[in-house]
Amino acid sequence: MKPQKESPLLTNEPRRGRVTIARVFILSIALLSLSCSELKTPPSLPYYSETAPPPKQEFRWSNGRMPKSFDPVRAAAPPETDVVRVMYEGLTEIDARTLEPVPAVAESWSASEDKKDWTFVIRNDAKWSNGESVTADDFVRSWKRAAEMGNAISNPGLFKNIRGFAEIIAADLTESDKGGNAKPDRVKAVSTPVPPPTAKPSPRPTEPAKPLPDTALTGPMNSPEPTVPEKETRGVWAENPRTLKVSLVAADADLPKLFAHPVFRPVPDVGDEAVEGLSAEIVTNGAFRISSVSEDRITLDRAETYWNRDEIKLDTIEFVATETAEKALEIYRAGGVDAVTNADLAPLALKLLAPYEDFRRTTHAALNFYEFNINIAPYDDARVREALSIAVDRSRLADSDLAGAAEPAYALSPFSGANDTKIVEDKMRARELLGEAGYPDGEEFPPVRLLVNRNETQQRVARSIARMWKDALNIDTEVIQVESARFEEIRRSGEFDVLRRNVVYQTTNELAIMDLLVSIEPYTADKKPVDEPKPRQPATDDLLLGGVAGESMIEHLFEGDRQTADFQIMPLYFPVSFSLVKPYILGFEINSLDAPSVTEVMIDNNWQRGKQVSESKF
Repeated sequence: MKPQKESPLLTNEPRRGRVTIARVFILSIALLSLSCSELKTPPSLPYYSETAPPPKQEFRWSNGRMPKSFDPVRAAAPPETDVVRVMYEGLTEIDARTLEPVPAVAESWSASEDKKDWTFVIRNDAKWSNGESVTADDFVRSWKRAAEMGNAISNPGLFKNIRGFAEIIAADLTESDKGGNAKPDRVKAVSTPVPPPTAKPSPRPTEPAKPLPDTALTGPMNSPEPTVPEKETRGVWAENPRTLKVSLVAADADLPKLFAHPVFRPVPDVGDEAVEGLSAEIVTNGAFRISSVSEDRITLDRAETYWNRDEIKLDTIEFVATETAEKALEIYRAGGVDAVTNADLAPLALKLLAPYEDFRRTTHAALNFYEFNINIAPYDDARVREALSIAVDRSRLADSDLAGAAEPAYALSPFSGANDTKIVEDKMRARELLGEAGYPDGEEFPPVRLLVNRNETQQRVARSIARMWKDALNIDTEVIQVESARFEEIRRSGEFDVLRRNVVYQTTNELAIMDLLVSIEPYTADKKPVDEPKPRQPATDDLLLGGVAGESMIEHLFEGDRQTADFQIMPLYFPVSFSLVKPYILGFEINSLDAPSVTEVMIDNNWQRGKQVSESKF
């Protein structure tokens, strides 16, 4: 018996082709009917699920799969970051509503006039769950441990501005980490050969990481303020058990915001294996401590030793692991959990959930953007980059191509203020700029080589942008699909015109955001970074989007002319995260940093439950 051919629709067998087409037609009708029934007008009840609240102050939370580690320095995203924030407390916390820093283990802090030297006062009643005091030395030891782990930690770049840390934070984060966090292997081919650029940039030199001397991080307990020469080699030290000193490379007025990130939280001095595992016996210092760990859930009880225990309303938090978004919706609707976050909901589910009051949409602090190769013509001309950028209708991308799962990015970060530079669609101005650059009506403009992921969404966005460029500027675009593992390799080689990328903002700290944005810029051998950037004056978005008033950090870092500091990247959209929260849950704030706080959460046990929502499936 001969095996069947792979695709009868591509053969010259008319009878079998007709049968296959008929089957496809029937299947399409069935799916259309199913979709219509699912997209019917939602029931009149305001909530997707109106189950009764639990009788106790017990918060049941589905935030994805089981975490891989309880180690703060390995927490890069939920569910790990959620669990770490509940278990451990840093010097500061971020107010979930305002995203401003609030006191935590540090009851107060102060800074020198130049904002380079900081003092954090550790509260007297900060305790570990074993009853021992949390001291300044716990932070020194924990941060030294993180530094020694180098690129194995989740966000090593956040330490770079502390004196001494930059020596061991490798500049190239694409190489294999220590501790088993190796990056994916690179593939050797792309789907379409990438033609050579107009001119190749010089390769970026790399240097091996240097070991960090012990004196860079630690100082003697109860010692007087070190002299200036000695201080230059040390970034963090305990002046006494209640006083933590931090010395920075560059001025940072927002340092308390940075230290609220999970990577800066202290860990007990019990050995790496105990911290990195999922043991219920781990010693912690947060508002909750682990009670039990099972195959699909983690239970935490209010910590007896927590300094602010009396103000915590919840008695128990239970993280319920779910393998899929569908499973999370199922148990939420049945009353098995009180909140669902970190769920990758399908477009149909989003449409069905949108009308309900317990469904929430939050702009995520991540930017999807296109990077221009500013080392080759015509993209070395800021007028060309600006023309391409303002010719794009970002609102249409978010609403149509991304089906409402994103917000248009008119600036570089969702934290941008009203006075920051905004990108406004202006096709007429785009045509003028392209003409000024020597390409009137797109004449003689070379086809844009646009590299994107092998991802249906990114390909759809790329095709839409290509049409916008064609309609507005009369230029052609070749969309080239590339394996994700090859992106950094291609970026370094310079074998591209425009490249799709994304960044996730881990903090609202302005200097950390700027460092991340500056790292986006292509490196050129004739633009050598200086050792110490000067503090920035204008708003963050001004630096890469033009409109800089006065000196900019990019000019100090790359010593380039103003032309290379304009429109180096083209922001497109911010993803949107989705969550479900029962109406009887109070104080659970979802924010753009994916950093909800549980210290103010409580359950309204007297909430009146309504009728159960009628059956509907996703």
